[in-house]
Amino acid sequence: KEKTLDHKKNVYMKITALMLAVNLLFTGCAAGNATGNLADDIATDMEEGSQDLDQMAEEIENEFEPSAAAERVGDQTFREYTDAYFRKEIVKNTINLHYTLAHPENYGITDYEVTLGDLTPEAMAESFDDLRILKADLAEFDYESLDEEEKLTYDILEDFVETELSAEDMIYYYEPLSAYGGYQVELPILLAEYIFRSERDVEDYLKILSLMDESFKEIVEYEKKKSEEGLFMADFLLDGILESCEDFIEVPEENYLLTTFEERMEKADFLTEQEKEAYIEENRACVMNDVIPAYEMLIKEMGALKGTGQNDKGMYYLEHGREYYEYLLRSNVGTDKSPEVLTEQTEKFIDNRFMNISKILQNDPSLFDQYETPEFPETEPEAIMEDLIARSAAVFPAPPNVTYEIKTVEPSMQEHLNPAFYLSPAIDDTENNTIYINPKYDDRSELYITLAHEGYPGHLYQMVSDVGNEHLPVRQLVGFKGYTEGWATYAENTMYRLSGMQENLALLLQYDNEYSLAVSAYADLRVNYYGWTREDLADYLTEIGGGDAETADAIFEVVVDMPGEYLNYFIGYLEFLDLRNAVNNTMDKDFDIREYHKKLISLGVAPFPIVREYMRKWAEEQ
Repeated sequence: KEKTLDHKKNVYMKITALMLAVNLLFTGCAAGNATGNLADDIATDMEEGSQDLDQMAEEIENEFEPSAAAERVGDQTFREYTDAYFRKEIVKNTINLHYTLAHPENYGITDYEVTLGDLTPEAMAESFDDLRILKADLAEFDYESLDEEEKLTYDILEDFVETELSAEDMIYYYEPLSAYGGYQVELPILLAEYIFRSERDVEDYLKILSLMDESFKEIVEYEKKKSEEGLFMADFLLDGILESCEDFIEVPEENYLLTTFEERMEKADFLTEQEKEAYIEENRACVMNDVIPAYEMLIKEMGALKGTGQNDKGMYYLEHGREYYEYLLRSNVGTDKSPEVLTEQTEKFIDNRFMNISKILQNDPSLFDQYETPEFPETEPEAIMEDLIARSAAVFPAPPNVTYEIKTVEPSMQEHLNPAFYLSPAIDDTENNTIYINPKYDDRSELYITLAHEGYPGHLYQMVSDVGNEHLPVRQLVGFKGYTEGWATYAENTMYRLSGMQENLALLLQYDNEYSLAVSAYADLRVNYYGWTREDLADYLTEIGGGDAETADAIFEVVVDMPGEYLNYFIGYLEFLDLRNAVNNTMDKDFDIREYHKKLISLGVAPFPIVREYMRKWAEEQ
């Protein structure tokens, strides 16, 4: 298993603006944390100001009273209220806005301030107040009078609010930077793919570049506070972050934010040639005078914090680490199962897949050689995508008719990005989709399954199908990575047996893929919730024949860097498997896999307890 486990040390990631940009309400506080000192800091600031604290506390208390909620909601329908809430929140980060809406004016958004969000303590505290207001307002609506889509949206928002409020005292456990990706790596990707549909888009983009130094300064101040709280990262993670920054600005005059901007200017038919040239010069000035210095500042200030991290192991060793890990399970993975239950399920799954693999190889030892170099129907990206679309039709509803482009990760970012990723389009412009492939992991034998994960019937298929169901826009503010990555993992494993290869070989490859991911998820749980050390993980991998110390180190560093990340993939996948089995058992002979997938997709992204309940009702009604 060493080959596969090593491959999984860099997990596949879906990049979306809502996950990556520092969004005050839905990313900053959602990944939040605090030890209580933040409240003290804010109180001190208020005492030094002109407002009276007792009066402010009384005003806030009154604001959350039922009477105040009723006044805010007024005569609005649920859709009117959530649409207004969506408009208010989506403009708090311009990258979120741009990647969510191609034409914001069609949603009543015509005036907004260009911003990269706010990661200040005051803004994060305010975001929790906003959540309490939302909670009070939701209670004003008559749930039974809502239609099915409104009820589903209500359930999702209610679950979201309760989950996020549970993390209010842990705002400094959130980490925007990462040695295996993070804001400092993913922001340039989002900027390079920032579509110019109008001159205002160009102006917004250039303003964003000019704001990067301010955004990075907020991150630095946040990291300094983490350091003071004893929550700063280990040196081995900081080294990876600094290296990613250095690689990005290594050759400033060849930075890909220069070349990609010029390419987009060529397609900007709403501009004259003279205007294009002027904007190209302005972009160059922004990159050289704002972007590069922002990264230089980040390198310097973060480097100065080296050695201040007090924990080089998992979340278990932090004061509220296990509590925060449980929050991540609910917030990111979207599961209501406890770490103890998930650990037991994962152990059983590992044993089951190991036995299945052993039986297949005992019956046909020759499959081992074929496993090393499997032959899929196609090997070129475009041909693979067409083949996946055709073959997936056997079990999935026909996909919407959209276009896609497959691009290569720029050399300066290859070391710090995953093997492949999909960029989500705006909900009102799903025609154009982009998948990136990282040449660093150029393994043609795995490209077929990689594109099944990122393309069809994985992320691209799920995203454009979801948008086609015309959900309430407010749902775009709430994401559950366990659902999206669980679906993509479910999709890729489904395609092994639909690829046309010999049945037992397909099963062997699928089981091996599942086994590898399960072991990685198990390591995530054991390191972050139970306190396994590097040595404990190495001993476990040796016991199961899963690799050497180098493999153990690679997995250990990923799960310390991104707690719960593997669970988004594996536990999300398990949730989909369990859901299908439950519906199948309920419907028995009436179960139709394509109809099941059609209904499941129509619900859209949601926490798994909610998905389970809606699918249970559907199955019982059939």
